[in-house]
Amino acid sequence: MATFTKSEEKSVVKQKNASTEQSTVKVRIIDFEMSGSDQSLQESLQTIAAALSRGGQTIQVSRQLTARAAQALNGSSAAAQEEPAEQVDDEETADIQDAQPRAVRKSAAPRKLPPVKILSGISFTDVDPPLKDFFESKNPGKNATAAYLVVAYWYKHVRGIEDLTPDHFHTAFRQVGFPTPKNVLTTMRELRRSSDGRLMAGSTPGTTAIHHLGENSVDGMGKGE
Repeated sequence: MATFTKSEEKSVVKQKNASTEQSTVKVRIIDFEMSGSDQSLQESLQTIAAALSRGGQTIQVSRQLTARAAQALNGSSAAAQEEPAEQVDDEETADIQDAQPRAVRKSAAPRKLPPVKILSGISFTDVDPPLKDFFESKNPGKNATAAYLVVAYWYKHVRGIEDLTPDHFHTAFRQVGFPTPKNVLTTMRELRRSSDGRLMAGSTPGTTAIHHLGENSVDGMGKGE
């Protein structure tokens, strides 16, 4: 066991006290949980760093940080609640729709008109009545519907030809000086429709014949004129 004098004991006590004072460390662990915008978080971290560099202001810093964090959170939530939903006016919608490219429709190719020709071997003058005289007596004028019916009637009852092609009508029109329509089939189709029925399909495929309704129409032409 070691022994010390009084002076030596005082020196040892001082050394122990000095050692004790120098080794005393006060540590406080701080746990933070923050949320908010980038700017508010950056300000809060700067405040914490400044508080840690100084002493004795821990309580004030905590209160200040809590108030700022609460203000940031309340401000962000209030902004989210107060922000109105974006509305789109009808005019803006119309502008957007008009700005969209519209599909360009390709123009349909023009239909080719059916070719017609003058038939040979048909006499229009060596019979009674000749076509021109019969046509003028019925006086169809410029009416294409009446002209088709008069020609079809004459072919059947004077020439004995019932099944007619577009060439038959074109050849007859040339004999009487009536202009053949650009589409010789248009009037024929209209007269063959069920709503009219004054012409009908012939016995030969692709031909047309006059119906008795068409004959009645021709019989009533030219009377009283």
